Formats: sequence, C-alpha cells, structure tokens
Amino acid sequence: MAIPAGIAAAIAGLALLLSLGRASATPDLTIKHEDCPGSTYGGGTLYAASVAFILDDMMTTTSSFRNYDRTTQSGKYPTAYGHATCSTNLSPSDCATCLFAAKTLVGYHCGNKITAKMELQDCSLAYDKNPL
Repeated sequence: MAIPAGIAAAIAGLALLLSLGRASATPDLTIKHEDCPGSTYGGGTLYAASVAFILDDMMTTTSSFRNYDRTTQSGKYPTAYGHATCSTNLSPSDCATCLFAAKTLVGYHCGNKITAKMELQDCSLAYDKNPL
C-alpha cells in the first residue's frame, strides 16, 4: 500500500528539520514489518483515548530511556499497553523522529486496530489490549 504524498512529505520534512545542524544521518524510515491483526475499536471510545495516550507517550519519552527501550501502559480503563524501541545509533531527536514516523504509519496502515505493530529500520512501536 502506497503512503499518501502528504504523509510522506510530513515525515520527510520533520526528519530534515530535526537533523539540521548535526553531522549524523537521519533515521532509516523504511518499513521492515507491520502487523495489524484482529478487530477494530471505535473512534471516540475509552480504548481510543488509551491508545492515543500511549502512542504520544512512547513517541515523546522513549528517547530519554536507557537503550531507547520503553514499555508503558495507559493507566486508564480499558488499558492499552505499548512498547517502543529505537536503534542506539540514533541521537535522541532522531529516535523521536523515527517514532513520529512509526506512529503516523501505524495510524495509516492499521487504522483503529486493537493490536498493532510497526517496525521501521531504526525503530519500532507496538500496542495491544494485553501486556506486551
């Protein structure tokens, strides 16, 4: 499935902006694996709010965790569980860029699936209704 030009441009633009002024390479945003099995949840539901919370949490905080490895849960019912990782070769801002791309792509490819995983070359994120 092709990525719409607007989404691809937004991801590329963010990667470029965050990499300006540094000699390091930008993260490789190539999709290695995606998995979106099972049923879907409704928009506007409590589970939708839980998923939105953990996706934002993983995207913004994983780069501050040891080895860029973050496991989290929403703390709301129904609980959503998440896990995110980045390559340790990335800078913290490149990790955040990569996870922004993964979050965007999981939304595009998986929609409102109860369980989803997006693995890019330099990072991955997953969420589920069960602990990961």
